[in-house]
Amino acid sequence: MTRRSGLFFVILRRDFLEGLGFLLFSGIIFLFTSPLTWDAALFPRTMAAIIAFVGCVLLYNAIGMPAGLMTKQKASSDTVLSRGLVATITLLCFWGLHQTLGFYASSFLFAIAFFLFFDRPVQIKTVIKAVIFSLILNLLLYVLFYRALRLMTPDGLLA
Repeated sequence: MTRRSGLFFVILRRDFLEGLGFLLFSGIIFLFTSPLTWDAALFPRTMAAIIAFVGCVLLYNAIGMPAGLMTKQKASSDTVLSRGLVATITLLCFWGLHQTLGFYASSFLFAIAFFLFFDRPVQIKTVIKAVIFSLILNLLLYVLFYRALRLMTPDGLLA
């Protein structure tokens, strides 16, 4: 059995605590939306379900990961820091552009940038996968926000 030690254990412990926090937060959302009507509570409960799912994934990552995978997935602190920094910069760019370009155009670019950064090396095949992934993600966002939840998203210049 492989020991959990060093930075990898810290990452797993952080995943565990974040997973518990996500589950607690989604439970609070469900609790506070219980007096609302079904239509009014649809959006917050959908977001709470997504948050709870992410919490479960984090808990599985921290607890249920097979021992053989633990030795293969050790990360250096530089890798964790650079990925966090790129994620933050990309999110800030998305936030800054979604009013100008519109929600769907900026989320399309955001998804491509994220996919290309985390799926290395960047090749033509990777770019094609990123575009397909981004198109499918935007279609799902459109169906979820505009059709199912009847929410208006920022139009921007491309409306």
